[in-house]
Amino acid sequence: MRRRRPLSPLPACARSPADAPDRLLTDDSLGPVPDYPSKPPKCKFTPPLFHPNVYPSGTVCLSILDEEKSWKPAITIKQILIGVQELLDAPNASDPAQVEAYTLFSYVPILAVSSE
Repeated sequence: MRRRRPLSPLPACARSPADAPDRLLTDDSLGPVPDYPSKPPKCKFTPPLFHPNVYPSGTVCLSILDEEKSWKPAITIKQILIGVQELLDAPNASDPAQVEAYTLFSYVPILAVSSE
C-alpha cells in the first residue's frame, strides 16, 4: 500500500458569519500531522482568537478534530474548515475552551436590534 506524504501546514482562512462577509476574523493553520487521515490535523488561530470554543493558545475546540470524540478518517480538510466556520458563527456552549469568552457568550444578554 502506498503511504501518503505527511500533511504540511496549510494556510487557510475562516470568515465571519454571512451578515459580515467582508470581515476576516483571522488566519488559521492546519498543522502537520504525519498520520493524517488516521489522526486529525491540529487547527489553530494565530494570533489566538477570543471565542468560547478556541483555547487561549489558539487551538480550536471542535469535536470533529478530537480523536476521542467525533474524528473519522473520512473527514476532509474542506469539512474541517466548514466546521470551524460554523463554530465561529454559532459557538458550542456545551464544550467551552475559554472561561471568560464562554461567560460573556452565555450570560451577557444580547441587545435586541429594532428594525424601525
